[in-house]
Amino acid sequence: MAETFSVYGRGELVFYTRWCFGDPVEGPKELILQLCQLSGVERVETVWSLFGKMRWLSEEGRQDIIYFLESPATGWIRRRREVDIEVIPLSGGEEAGFEELGSNMPIEKIPEFWDKGKCLWINLGIHSPMSKRMFESVEKGIPTDVRGFFVPGFDGMNFTIGYHGLYGDGPGGPRYLGIVFLSIAFPGIGVAKDWYAFEELVFELEEVENIRRELEEVTGPLEQTVLWDI
Repeated sequence: MAETFSVYGRGELVFYTRWCFGDPVEGPKELILQLCQLSGVERVETVWSLFGKMRWLSEEGRQDIIYFLESPATGWIRRRREVDIEVIPLSGGEEAGFEELGSNMPIEKIPEFWDKGKCLWINLGIHSPMSKRMFESVEKGIPTDVRGFFVPGFDGMNFTIGYHGLYGDGPGGPRYLGIVFLSIAFPGIGVAKDWYAFEELVFELEEVENIRRELEEVTGPLEQTVLWDI
């Protein structure tokens, strides 16, 4: 019998590049514009930047520090202490480490926000044609007894560029994928009824594969995962 999980929470399908020394792309500004163009939007909903303590952790790229971006305003740091993990909540104020740089801006303006050592979170909004393709593919291709109410792309599309931690829940417990430079997320509401079956099926869908290949034309090879927050 398939293992099932609570419908409460959120999930996101994520394509990402692994952590490495230095910027893994030659032109981050060009990549930012190319990703915005691929999404199909003409204007970006919001742009946020890491700063202060969180920006320092991002610049250091330290593997013993886990940072989870819950939203542009909240999140937490998990610092490895041998077998223990110290959890430092972040909620509002300077410690949250985020600054809104702009909203409802034309995509041509977004690369101007890039500065080496920073990390940008760019929300492309819910009207992205690429996120609509993702949504329709999964909605039609995976039955509700597997995916429940969760469909990636329901909440649009966003990407984070600059070193950051990629963390969430997964089958078998918490899933920490380490420090990455680029992650492209298709979020949705709820979680799948059967996580194992969903992850097995979703990346076999033709349109999901097409989307990944289109992104890889500008990003290079991408890894893929589904992360949950319950």
